[in-house]
Amino acid sequence: MEQKARTIRLKEDSFKKEPLIQQTLLYIYFEDRWRNFFKWTPKWLDVEKIMWKALEVEEKNNPNGLWSKEWEKASERIPYLKEFKLPVRVTCGDMGEVDEEEWRYRVEVCILPKESTYVGGSRRGSKKFSINNYTFKMGSLVNALKSVPVKYGLAFGTECFGINQNVEPTDYFPGGGVYFYVWLPYKISRADYRILAREMAGAIRSYIRSVILDLRNIEEGFEET
Repeated sequence: MEQKARTIRLKEDSFKKEPLIQQTLLYIYFEDRWRNFFKWTPKWLDVEKIMWKALEVEEKNNPNGLWSKEWEKASERIPYLKEFKLPVRVTCGDMGEVDEEEWRYRVEVCILPKESTYVGGSRRGSKKFSINNYTFKMGSLVNALKSVPVKYGLAFGTECFGINQNVEPTDYFPGGGVYFYVWLPYKISRADYRILAREMAGAIRSYIRSVILDLRNIEEGFEET
């Protein structure tokens, strides 16, 4: 006799990451009604299979039903996720040792344009920078970086500096971009440096993506009216 399937759902705090030297693992946590927890590390091909199977099922269901409407909303956003690529890249500029008691290295973290994207800020230092017609606050970017789970202290510059650029967002200037400073402490292993660099780059990209998506939604809302 087949046993009845146990009902599980996404845990409230359902996503956690484990940074490794070569990659970062994503864990998805579920719980049942007795608060037993289950952990799953999905393969993206498995996720794709689930979405296609859900489409098959919902095509047979009532097209006006609750679950069909939920699927329709979710499926509208899936191609958008695949199409959305950041118009910038995050990389390192000048790096080197510093003569400071607490810090060992200072690194320039650069936000550079892709193709015809405008990325600019003041050469003398600014609390803000621009990507095309979007404006980003250094304070918010630093807060995103402070959320990176680390076991040692870091210091972040609160100003960014323009790279070869003092033109308007409507003008494309090859070689432009912005950079800011990050100070790294002593007593970190080389493996830790590598993990830390990847986590910081991911936090910067995530912050930029979230702001652009929010502002694009506002733009689309005005276009619909």
